[in-house]
Order: sequence, then structure tokens, then C-alpha cells
Amino acid sequence: MATRWTSWLALGVSLLGCSDGAPGSSTTAQATLAPAPAFSGPLTSERVLSARGLVRPLDPWLGALEKLEAKLGKPTRVDNGFYEWSVLEGDTCTLLQIERVDDGRYLPDGSREVVVGLAFEPLKATPRSEPDAYKTCVAVTRGAPPPARASSPPALEESAPQALAPSIAEVKRDAAKWAWKRVKLKGLLKGVSKTSMKSGDTTVELRSATIVASEEPGAAEITCALRAATEAPSLSSRAPVVADGVVSIDDGGGPPSLEDCTLSAP
Repeated sequence: MATRWTSWLALGVSLLGCSDGAPGSSTTAQATLAPAPAFSGPLTSERVLSARGLVRPLDPWLGALEKLEAKLGKPTRVDNGFYEWSVLEGDTCTLLQIERVDDGRYLPDGSREVVVGLAFEPLKATPRSEPDAYKTCVAVTRGAPPPARASSPPALEESAPQALAPSIAEVKRDAAKWAWKRVKLKGLLKGVSKTSMKSGDTTVELRSATIVASEEPGAAEITCALRAATEAPSLSSRAPVVADGVVSIDDGGGPPSLEDCTLSAP
């Protein structure tokens, strides 16, 4: 998956919201409120910086985007699920990014819940202070296209519902062929790692599993980012397992991995 600036670390987690009001009251209220118009004036560094803290991970996507567009206008660029606002003033470039993610849960009407994933704080960069961030910010401001990819990832809810079943080695050997397709990979569970991070008052646990093709030395392996709000099965190390996920390609040239992944016994 694409590498973002580590100094902008933010969390993307899943949350299924619910209403405690009277039946139908939320729908009625929403129907009577028109969306706030998008800001149409000139975008400035000060305005981008003033959006700090306006949205956070877990926020419902449509409301979060409406808030940002009302303050900053339409995004300068949309790149692989990231909505970006940027402005170049002299040798200083200011950039704000948020990510649109499917949290993996279904709403009562059968649609998938969409929330804010990564929510980066706005950053001012110069060629000297943050050279990599500055280059990216300038590219966004000037309308440069995102980095070339093997293929563009569809939204997870649009992924092919019928999973394919290649081997781990085949996916790694020809990653472009399998990019952004849902696959089922059989192998052995090498281990599950957990990372706890804190954003405000919210503590988030991110989990990923490593699946190895066989016991043979040097056997192919792949990392599987476990879907939020799901539990990994109670499997011992080296137990047979099936990983079901969407093949993700690293823009930086790293090995492919699986996103939105679940594990099950074969």
C-alpha cells in the first residue's frame, strides 16, 4: 500500500454508528437540511491550516467531506482514496489529506458503511524542512497525476464478490495481474502481530497476519491486514489457513500484501 509521510501518522479504524432517536427522526432531519455549499474562494495556507482537527478517524465520510469542502472547497486532487487540498505560496506548500475507507460492515439497507480512515494533520513544508512532503504537495497543487500504478484500486465494496484462488507465489510473481482483485490464498499461519496506537481518547489495535506457502525454506509468504472488527481464528503457529483479501500493490516497489483480510481454517 502507498507509503505516506511518517510524521503525519494517523489512524484509520472501523465504527458502525447507530441512532438512539425515535424511528425515522434522523431521516426526517437529514431530509430538511441542505448540504453546506462548497467554499469557492481562493485557497490559502492559513485556510488549510485552520482545518486542523475538523475531521477525525471514525467520522462518517459524507459529513466529514461536507465539512472540509465547506471550508476549503473541492479537493485539489483525489488519489487512490485520499482526498487532498494543497496550496503553494512562494517556497512554502501546505497540504491536507484524508482517506475514504469502507469499514467492512453492512448498514441495514445493505450498503457498506464508509468512514474517514487516515486523517493527516495539515502540514506546511519547504524544500529544506520537509523535502519529500514539499515535492508531493507541489505535485498536488500543480495538478500532477498520482504515481503510476499497475491498476487503480476499486472501492472495496466494488471488489469482485467471487474470490479467486491462486498461490502465494503466483500473486507475488505477477502482482500486476492480481492487483486489486479479491483472492483466497492457502498456506500456513506464521504469526499474527498486534500494534496498539492512540488517537485522542481512542486506542486502536491494528492486526496483521503473515501467511507462508509451506514449511520449505524460502517459501513464499504474504502479509494480510486483518479486517477491522473481526477476530482472527484461534489457530496455532504453522496451522493450515485460508487468507481471503484484496491484493494491494506498494507504490514504492515493495511486495504485494492483502487488505480487508479475513482468516479461516481450510
